Amino acid sequence: MEAPPNPRKCLICNGDRIYRCLGCFSQPLFCTQCCRKQHYMLPFHQIKQWTGTFFEDSSL
Repeated sequence: MEAPPNPRKCLICNGDRIYRCLGCFSQPLFCTQCCRKQHYMLPFHQIKQWTGTFFEDSSL
């Protein structure tokens, strides 16, 4: 079982973080809005979404 690190806050806005990027250095965690803003011009980064028990592949 996998879990996001605590505290569960977005790297940028401190909102609830549910996405992580495997393409970004240190695999930061983001809320939906910040993840979209940060990856607007990075279509090939691999985004994963927290389901409550694990991260699964996702797209923005």
